[in-house]
Amino acid sequence: MRFLIMLCLAAFCCTGTIFAQNSESYFTLRPTLTPNADAIIFSMEGDLWTVPTSGGIATRITAMDGMEMQPRISPDGKWVAFSSNQYGNSDVYIMPLKGGPITQLTFHDGTDGVTSWSWDSKFVYFTSNRYNRMATYKVAIKGGTPIRLFDHYFNTVHNAAEHPNGDEIYFNETWESDFFAHRKRYKGDYNPDIKSKNLKSTPPTGEKTLESPSTEMARVILKAMKPMESTICIPLKME
Repeated sequence: MRFLIMLCLAAFCCTGTIFAQNSESYFTLRPTLTPNADAIIFSMEGDLWTVPTSGGIATRITAMDGMEMQPRISPDGKWVAFSSNQYGNSDVYIMPLKGGPITQLTFHDGTDGVTSWSWDSKFVYFTSNRYNRMATYKVAIKGGTPIRLFDHYFNTVHNAAEHPNGDEIYFNETWESDFFAHRKRYKGDYNPDIKSKNLKSTPPTGEKTLESPSTEMARVILKAMKPMESTICIPLKME
């Protein structure tokens, strides 16, 4: 009897090893690229992971109680900003890219989703429902009260991306671009145009709707907002 039990245990362990070796990664979400293009940080199983762009072993870099999502890397390559709901609602956090203490930047009962960084790497932009359905704010990496981007002017600002000179901000402002970005070729009243606002001008003279953004503008937006929106397959092994 003891021999049969030992044999069953051995067979179970071998089977588990085979399954572990042949397991694949599923539901890898929200990838973002480091400024030097050496690594990708993504969300999976409620944590953040990093993997070389050349492929290889993926390493878990967070293990908080909640879900860590929407990673964004600072332009200087020193920080990772992300959202986590470890206390029930989503707040904004940052941590050193090379590892270290995690710092909480927002403390509101609304939902704060990280969007992008300022080009001087001193502020994190995030979208929140703390004031209305959605609006964009920025918070300093040193902490402090978040600042609403467009007070009493634009109502549903999201996907904000700052121009490198710091004077211009690009964003979307429709339901379509937030809730139905996956729906292609939509044309209608809620067409998700890219808009821009000169931060040094007074409303409404600074508003522009970019029907056909230039190559420079498109490059800035893609790099700062969603640098890896297209599907890229990277071979990886979970560590």
